[in-house]
Amino acid sequence: MSRAWLWAAGAIAIGLRLALFIATSYHPIVADSGTLVSPKIVSGTDLLFYQERQRDIFSAPAKKSLADYLPFSCASQGMLAGPLLPALLQLFRYENGNSWPLALFFLFAGSGMTLAWLRWLQRAGVSPVGLTLFAFLPGPIYYTLCVGTELPFCLLFTVFFISYFKKSWDLAAVAAWSVMLLLLLLTRPNALAILLFVILDSTRRYYSNLSLKRMSVLGGLLAAALLFGGLFFSYFAIVYKATATKAFFGVPDNQYLEGLYPMFPIWLDRFLSVISLIGAKILYLFGLRPSYSHVSMPYVLFRVASGLFLLPGFIYLFAKGEARHKALVFLFVLPILMVGSQERYSLPIQPLLFFYAAKAFGLVGPKEVEA
Repeated sequence: MSRAWLWAAGAIAIGLRLALFIATSYHPIVADSGTLVSPKIVSGTDLLFYQERQRDIFSAPAKKSLADYLPFSCASQGMLAGPLLPALLQLFRYENGNSWPLALFFLFAGSGMTLAWLRWLQRAGVSPVGLTLFAFLPGPIYYTLCVGTELPFCLLFTVFFISYFKKSWDLAAVAAWSVMLLLLLLTRPNALAILLFVILDSTRRYYSNLSLKRMSVLGGLLAAALLFGGLFFSYFAIVYKATATKAFFGVPDNQYLEGLYPMFPIWLDRFLSVISLIGAKILYLFGLRPSYSHVSMPYVLFRVASGLFLLPGFIYLFAKGEARHKALVFLFVLPILMVGSQERYSLPIQPLLFFYAAKAFGLVGPKEVEA
């Protein structure tokens, strides 16, 4: 495939991000939550929560100590947020009247991440049409504007994925995915799913040839899982409780579990109801859902069109995809389906799902090179 198509798709992707950045600087857009999104406005996803964590970490004296978040502690009062986003807020002094430095950082980071994935997709055999479609994928474009953990997490995941799934590891690749994994754990709790994948994948890789060094590595990974699992336990418990009554297509989560089909025997009613709940959460995971507020029709159409393309990729992955990709996506999605599923949670794996959607729609050539 000609490099010209790769550069063209990259130019389109960067051009779209830059155009939206400039346009929203003058005319903010209304997000699905009803808030305004613009580089000139201090706003973002769960921003108030992370600003509070920023004050907890960097103000003197700190309002809370680590003990306030430890599981099973009498002092436990809230959710422990990963420090990476609060550190970015502090570093760039993100506040009213000084929103531009972090906004520009998000613009450059989002553009670089997209170029990295375009290169990976091109090497994997995705056609020029597929590369161009990827440049228009709305989720990664929108979250270059919206300050939150989404874009930093996606950027770190991109470097992790590309370095971890190389055909062969050198010292640079191991160092890259190891550092990215640590930073992911310092960003969002869902990184625990990625750590669990690394543990299981490493066990499979080394099972037939264990050595003291490899056992030490696995032991270190398990210790990290226990440490971060303990630190984020209260986060998961609070979110799980808060979303227990969240409605999916107008039906509360707990009502699905109680049964939706009373005309059937109890066991069949519960089984079909749980399957319906999983199906509903998967549709929400890809943006195929009602809007939470009054937003513009183009925003809704882009979100739905993206979901209609990515959902077949999700299905194709589990039908014919590579086993390690299946394991990673399954572990990543599983905790999301246990709480309030939203399309922003699928953002890190969207490029991989796009690749399998491209395969499903015949947009991948016969020659595929694993990046």
